[in-house]
Amino acid sequence: MSSSHVASRGYLAALTVLSAFALLLVGFNLGSASAADVTSGTATFNLTSGKAGKVSAIKPAKVAKRFGKGAKVTAKLKQGGFNSVVRSGIAGGIKLASGKRQVKVTGLTVSIYAKRAVVQGKLKGKKVNVFKATGKAKLDKSGRTAKLNGAKLVLTAKAAKQVRKALKLKKAPKGKLGTFSINLKVASKTPVDPCEADPNAEGCEIVDPYLAQCDVDAVVKVPGSITPAGALPQFTSDAGATGPANLAWGFKSSFRNYITNIAGGSIFALDGASTTGAAPTYSGFEFPASGFRYTDNGTPANLADDKAVLEGTGTALFCNKPHGFRVAISNPTIVIDGANSRIDGDVDNNLSGNWIPTQRVTIASLDVSRVSRVNGDTGSIEKWTDAPATLTAEGSQAVCGAGELDKCSSFYPAGTVLDPVTVEVSSAEQLTGVEDQYNTECGVPVAGISNNSWPDASPLPALNGAVPATTSTDTLDWGFRSDFRNYVMLSPPPGTINGLDGASVISNPIPPNVPLGFSFPVGTGQYAANTAAADDDQAIINGTGTAMFCKSGHGFWVALSNPTVVIDGANSRIVADLSQNTNGNGVTPVPGPWQTTQRVDLADLDLSGIDPSYGSGSVTWSAIPAKVSSEAAPFGNLTEGTELDPITISLETE
Repeated sequence: MSSSHVASRGYLAALTVLSAFALLLVGFNLGSASAADVTSGTATFNLTSGKAGKVSAIKPAKVAKRFGKGAKVTAKLKQGGFNSVVRSGIAGGIKLASGKRQVKVTGLTVSIYAKRAVVQGKLKGKKVNVFKATGKAKLDKSGRTAKLNGAKLVLTAKAAKQVRKALKLKKAPKGKLGTFSINLKVASKTPVDPCEADPNAEGCEIVDPYLAQCDVDAVVKVPGSITPAGALPQFTSDAGATGPANLAWGFKSSFRNYITNIAGGSIFALDGASTTGAAPTYSGFEFPASGFRYTDNGTPANLADDKAVLEGTGTALFCNKPHGFRVAISNPTIVIDGANSRIDGDVDNNLSGNWIPTQRVTIASLDVSRVSRVNGDTGSIEKWTDAPATLTAEGSQAVCGAGELDKCSSFYPAGTVLDPVTVEVSSAEQLTGVEDQYNTECGVPVAGISNNSWPDASPLPALNGAVPATTSTDTLDWGFRSDFRNYVMLSPPPGTINGLDGASVISNPIPPNVPLGFSFPVGTGQYAANTAAADDDQAIINGTGTAMFCKSGHGFWVALSNPTVVIDGANSRIVADLSQNTNGNGVTPVPGPWQTTQRVDLADLDLSGIDPSYGSGSVTWSAIPAKVSSEAAPFGNLTEGTELDPITISLETE
C-alpha cells in the first residue's frame, strides 16, 4: 500500500472521529440557549421523606432546611432553552447516604412539559432519568418562562433500584419523596451600547436628565464644586417613635411665582413627589418619607436637646426655559439638631447649557426654637411649627449658580428667608413628672410644653437725644384688668394674686380685698422730647418683678414679668415676659400647654386721644387705653382686643 493511500485513510478516520464528537456535543445541547442568553431562576427539591436515605446537597446547590433525614435543596438554573421541549441545567447535585454508604446524583438537567417534569442526572457514572415530578406547569415560550410549583416528586424505577443497591437498602424507595418546584426564565442578552451603560463615558452625547420636562439643552457637563452637606447626626431612635408620611416644603413662594408668573416657566413634581395647592404656581411639594429617627435624649421636659432626622424622596423641578435654566431639588432631609438644624437635598441644575449634575448640599438652615410637646391619649406629640428656614451660601449657589453662570443670587442671596417648615413626630412616651416654674405657688399639672409659642417682641425704638427718666413713685403701677382680677379671686374656687421677684400687689382696703393691681419697681428709663410738638414725645420705662395670677381650681396660671412701657406714637405698647400653663384640669376639653417664658408685645396703647401734661422736669400721660395685642392673645382667657386697665405714666426727667 502506498504511503499516500495510508495518509488518505488516516485523514478520513480523523474526520469521522471529529464528526462523531460534534454529534455528541449536539446530543448534550439543552435547547435554544446561546451565549447571548441569560438563564435565571431556581429549582427546589423538597425531599421531606428519608426513605431514600439522608439527603445532602452538592455545591453549589444548598440545603435550605432539614426534615430529619430529609432536606429542602435549592439550586440555581443554568443554560436554559426553549424548543419543542423546555429544558434547563441545574447547578450542583444531590447526595443520598445510609450509614457510611452514599450515592451522588450530579450533572442535573430538567425537561419541563405541560403536566410533568423529568430530572436527569449522572447516577453511578451513567446518565439516567432520576426523578419524575407530576404537576401542572405554566409554560410561556414567547416570554421564555416556565413555572412548576409543588409537583409530586418520585424516583424513577431505574433510579430507585440503583439507589437501593448502592445504599444496601432493604427495599427500593418507592412512592412520593416530596415535591419539586422550578421557576425558569431565559432572557436575551443583547449587546449593550457603551453610552447606555455609562452615559458619562467619553464621546457620549450630553443629554440633560430633565430635557423632556424643561426643554433646556445641555451643551457641556460641569463638575460641581460646592461644599457637600455634612454627615447626619448619629443617635438611636426612641422606641415607638413615628414620623410623618410626607415631608412638606415649598422652597420659596416668590421663587415659584418668579418661575411661573414672571418668567413663564413651569413646575413639576417627579419621582413620587407631589404638588400641593393650585397650578401653576402651587403652594409647595410633598416628598414621601423614606427614613425617620427621633430622640428626646431622655429629657422629656427639655425640648431644646431633642433630635430628629426625616428623610424624603422625590423631586421638585423648576423649569425656566425663557431665562435659560432649570433646577431640580430632590430627596430632601430635614435635620432637627439644635443649632445644626437644616434641610439637606440633592440639587441638579442646568445654567445656560452648563449642566451641573447632582450635588448633595445643605440648602437651608432651620430655627427650631419654636417647639411644643403635648400629651395625647397614649403617647405625646412633638411639633416644630413654622420653623424659619434661611437659604445658605451653598444653597444659593446650588440653585442660582455662581460667577458667569449666576442666574438669580442677587434676588436669592445667602440669608434669604425661605418657606418655613412644620414637622410633627409622635412619641410612645407621655410627659410625666414635669413641673413648671410656678408649681410651688400654683400646683397646676403639666400636660404639654411649648417653647417660643408667641411672636417675639418687636425691637424697642432708638430715642435720639434722650435723657434718663423714672416715674414719680419709682414704680410702674398697673392693674392689668380689673375683671380678670375679680374672676381669679372671687369665682369659686377662689384663686390667688401675688407680686413676685420684687413686684408687689396694690392692696384694696375695701372687702372683698381684691388687689387693685401691681407695683413694678422701675429699673431704667429714658425720655426724648424731640420737637416742640407734644405728639412726638417718646419714652421707655423698664419695670421689674412679676405679676402672678393662680387659678388652680380652673387649672391655669398666668404670669407677666419685667414690663416695659413704650411711648412711641402709634407704636406705643407694653412689652413683658409672658408665661402661662393652661392645663385646664379637666375644666377645658383639651388641656393646654405650659408656655415657657418669652418676651412679647403684651398690650397696644392708644395715645390718639391723650395729651401729655408737662411740669417742671416732668411729663405725664394719664389713663392711656390698653388692649390685648394680637401677638399675646390668647393670654389666660383674654382674646385679642380685650380692653385692659388704662395705665398712667408720670415721668421725672430732672
